[in-house]
Amino acid sequence: MRGASLAGATVRLDRATVLPLSINDSEIRVQMPAHDNGFVVISARHGNEVAYAEFLYLPPALHELPPGFITTVAGIGSYTRAWGDARSASIGAGTVSFDAAGNLYLGDAGGARVHRVRTDGTIEPFAGTGTSGTTGDGGPALDADIDYPRAVAFDGAGNAYIGGDRCQLRRVDPGGIITTVAGDGLCGFSGDGGPARLARIASPTWIAADQHDVFFVDFTYVVESGSGGPRDSVRIRRIHLGDGTISTFAGNGGIGFSGDGGPATAATFDFGSRSVDAGALALDPQGHVYVADAGNSRIRRIDRTTGIINTFHVPQEGEVNWLTFDPAGNLYYAAGRRIVKRSANGGQLTTWGASSAAFPPDGSPAATSSLSALSLAIDPAGNIVYSDGAINRVRRINLASGLIESVAGIGPAIIGENGPALAATLATVTTEGIDLAFAPSGELVIADAGSFRLRRLEKDGTLTTLGGTGGQFGSQQDGVAATQVSMYPIGLAVDARGAIDLTNRSDIFHIEPDGLLTHITRRDVDLCVLEGDGGPVDVARVCQPMDVARDAGGHLFIADTNNNRIRRVDASTKIITTVVGNGGPVSGYERYGFGSFCGDGGAAVSACLNAPWGMAFDDEGRLYISELGRIRKVELDGTIHTFVEQGGFSKLLVHRGFLYGSTSRFDAGGVRQQLAGGNTANPLLGDGGPALEARTRTVGTAVGVAIDAEGNLYFADIGHRRIRAIRYGAVLAPPGAIIDLTANGATLYARVADSSQRPLPSVRVDFTVPASGASCTLSTPFAITDADGTATVTCTPNCVAGSYAITARPLTSPSSDAVTFTNPGRNCRRRATRS
Repeated sequence: MRGASLAGATVRLDRATVLPLSINDSEIRVQMPAHDNGFVVISARHGNEVAYAEFLYLPPALHELPPGFITTVAGIGSYTRAWGDARSASIGAGTVSFDAAGNLYLGDAGGARVHRVRTDGTIEPFAGTGTSGTTGDGGPALDADIDYPRAVAFDGAGNAYIGGDRCQLRRVDPGGIITTVAGDGLCGFSGDGGPARLARIASPTWIAADQHDVFFVDFTYVVESGSGGPRDSVRIRRIHLGDGTISTFAGNGGIGFSGDGGPATAATFDFGSRSVDAGALALDPQGHVYVADAGNSRIRRIDRTTGIINTFHVPQEGEVNWLTFDPAGNLYYAAGRRIVKRSANGGQLTTWGASSAAFPPDGSPAATSSLSALSLAIDPAGNIVYSDGAINRVRRINLASGLIESVAGIGPAIIGENGPALAATLATVTTEGIDLAFAPSGELVIADAGSFRLRRLEKDGTLTTLGGTGGQFGSQQDGVAATQVSMYPIGLAVDARGAIDLTNRSDIFHIEPDGLLTHITRRDVDLCVLEGDGGPVDVARVCQPMDVARDAGGHLFIADTNNNRIRRVDASTKIITTVVGNGGPVSGYERYGFGSFCGDGGAAVSACLNAPWGMAFDDEGRLYISELGRIRKVELDGTIHTFVEQGGFSKLLVHRGFLYGSTSRFDAGGVRQQLAGGNTANPLLGDGGPALEARTRTVGTAVGVAIDAEGNLYFADIGHRRIRAIRYGAVLAPPGAIIDLTANGATLYARVADSSQRPLPSVRVDFTVPASGASCTLSTPFAITDADGTATVTCTPNCVAGSYAITARPLTSPSSDAVTFTNPGRNCRRRATRS
């Protein structure tokens, strides 16, 4: 680092203090320690002054690695550009709240982090590592894994409470230590009247707190016995801070609308079609509890003293996203791209916003701009701070000027867009969706749902955006450039022309090689409908489809995930029909896994599927389907059976006789071979080393896998927000492989088999000949074994008389074999003998 007045400064790499090799007023020299690829922040602090700089670690290049070694080819992990100006950071839209000192907290649900923006505008991590989980109790919150932190609330002692999806409510004390305060780690409902830490809770989504109590929405999915259908259960529960006990404050566990005028504990709520992501809680200055009962289109008030519930207001703007109060007792709520202020008695005071879905730049008038507010808070100056879910940015309505200002975030932009892939962000918002497929020209196409983009990894190592605006705004018209359309692509397929099919929430898109986009299915504003079988696809609707694929005839297949079906669109007639999975229920929006399993051995169209995540066809036309807990295969005669009873796979790929799912592959008999990962003790990711000694996290609903022409295997390391590759990962010989080399005239046949003499397809065999003297010229220095386990090359003699050996070795295998050829010299004919 170079600068001024550096002597005596404390130097840190992110949070870790390092001792400089040398330091003076103008320069600091530091030996950089080993680190995963991506950015670290170097800071030099001297007194109250601090300077920041970024340092980029680069991984080894894939082409420089030995076979079977791993590296990162795209992505910088969960780096957000912290410890600097919050307006330069990359964050996911979430919830906003203030502590008593005026610091702003951002609950970045998809990013599995809570950020803090200090009063000087500097952003810093507050809790979470960027990886979803529940680890770290008793240690620093910065080292803990937290899960989908939808809300952050503070009690009177400065403790922060963080909810999530893993059936635990957690607390960060003023010293930065995280603990669990409610939930025993198992999901359910129990424990009222006892210690909250021993109670059973489900998803503690929205939170409100004061010096006496912590309130949270306890939301769970319930499968009704007999029907197999999903049912929601909603309560508002209270933790008494004085003794740590838990109780139900409102809700009888049912869904609906009832209870106004009576005790809140007997009331029912309905948080609407989005269930766990809808609703809100807030406390007014007197401590009364307000709840956004989204499905019932009303805001309800629970008297803190009497426990009586009533409807406070019926909003006309749409589903309410958030509630907050100012010190005077005025209520603010967000709904329908508007923010509304109402007085303590319910009278309307002011409305900001407009219904249009457009990106308002800084300086736009708040009264007439689209305000896609996910949450609200009132800052110490009385201005409205809101999280803009359409662009992943935190913004402020300056009440003095009436204009919009940015507080934190660069959305819809992301770090490194349209630049080097090793300096770019992947999966900004969520870790659930990165699908991969190679274009016929050799570039890697990436469906990056978390960054709301369709992207391409170019051959020169740069990332290019092919589609998506980066936010929830844009055209919905056919025939426009894909870059002008809002998208959330989770599954994709690329055909031989380079045209792309991809899933988008509950739509299917098609993008021609010229970049123009059309809708294949009807756009579904309700996000989840089963409709249209037997008719034209452009009026059909689907429910959160996770994958698409085309068969050899060009017919489009859709994994209609939450309808628990595979549907087929005829390439000629454009008629859509269900071809797999009419034997089970639909799940509904965000209800993955509420299907069922049945039908093995019978017709696929009558079988039951449970959340089909991905599909792949083999060369003969058999269809493989990944679903909850298993992979199934549909035979050419239309019957279905279980191929393997193993879960944890989403996207599938068939390549040279093997079925691939993430970092595993299966042979024709369903025998699994792990190709990477498993070393959880490795403090680093393991780039530059053997793939089987690397650390990977690949469990998710959309984990892509792709193989290039060389046999390099690419996969989405979702948990680390990277795309990684194994050098020749798809053509490596498995342990114990043996080889037998024979010749017939000028043709060499290398047969590779396992220890039981079963042929091994998709193995690279390298052939070597003498570099001088009697020798021959190989048609290719290597070949890939076919379905019979045989790799074939030809050898043209060089007419130098003499005998020589040709050796064949499967890639990475200790086994080899050779044949001896003899060139007579005069007529270049030769004889081959076994060595």
